[in-house]
Amino acid sequence: MKVISTESINPTDIVKELNAQANIADYAACVVFVHAELDLHATISLLDIGIPHIGSTVLSVYCDGNAIEETITIWLIPEQYKPKVGFLTDVADNNRFVFALSDKDKNLDKLAKQFSFAGGTASDCWTFDRTSLILNGEILTNTTVAVSLEAEYSTLHSSGWQTIPGTESIITEADGACVKRIGQNTAVEFYNTFIPSADAYGAYPIFLPQHGVYRAALNVDLSEGSITFSSDIPQGATVFATTTRRNALIASANQLIAESRHIMPDTSVLTILVSCAARNLMLSDVPHFEHKAIFDINKNVLTAYLYSEFVPQADGTTLLQNQHAVISKIRRATK
Repeated sequence: MKVISTESINPTDIVKELNAQANIADYAACVVFVHAELDLHATISLLDIGIPHIGSTVLSVYCDGNAIEETITIWLIPEQYKPKVGFLTDVADNNRFVFALSDKDKNLDKLAKQFSFAGGTASDCWTFDRTSLILNGEILTNTTVAVSLEAEYSTLHSSGWQTIPGTESIITEADGACVKRIGQNTAVEFYNTFIPSADAYGAYPIFLPQHGVYRAALNVDLSEGSITFSSDIPQGATVFATTTRRNALIASANQLIAESRHIMPDTSVLTILVSCAARNLMLSDVPHFEHKAIFDINKNVLTAYLYSEFVPQADGTTLLQNQHAVISKIRRATK
């Protein structure tokens, strides 16, 4: 597998630089990450990708040792991996490695209970109105797309957020992902007791101990006092407020990367790091720290900052997480 990229924003330079790195037509499928500040429709039309592909908008993506933010990155997949591309429901296979990208899919929680997949949700530059998916040249939203591969793989993950003592509470009113009341307070009142500033909702998730998952705030309705989270939260669930420090995130990432060093250590492995956009925000002075740490181990690496992260489980399901770094190491199946 091969990763190609460009930092250019000029349309002519984008095509020239990507074509100079590889002939896309020589591959069987690909995954495309497009920086959210680019015009997605114009970009996809310009690239004219002639092989099956999926993709999404991203907050940021890195792939080389300079850790310079790319505008377009393409993960190229050769025929040996027997890739299948389409909607997740059409290509999901728990006997294969599945990489999925989702955007505003109301069925995502159901899909996570049915299938095992890595990946994450489309992101933009914190406006939440420029997220989109790509499927074979078509721009989509409100769905989940995927590529499945015949491959050996291993996935590791970590967070670095900790629960705040004394904040245990119960979700008393919720409708899907929209939480209206936590304990005796509105969701906004609950959050305002511990977040450091009014615009920091998204960086401080709540933790659901029964499910072992974090849920980040995506939309805040101050007039109603409700918060819409990244995924469904059941009414009656126990939750904790959480917090973190820069050093805790760095320590968590270092431990995760150290663990990954001993898994599939050969150089033929492709390493994909899907990290939460909030981690990028919290590490704003060194946003490429996680990428560079992995690159020092394996030069064939791609790092994408998305709004949510998918963690495949051994039982054929998926954990939908936030504020996580998820490493997937992939190589050609040997059997």
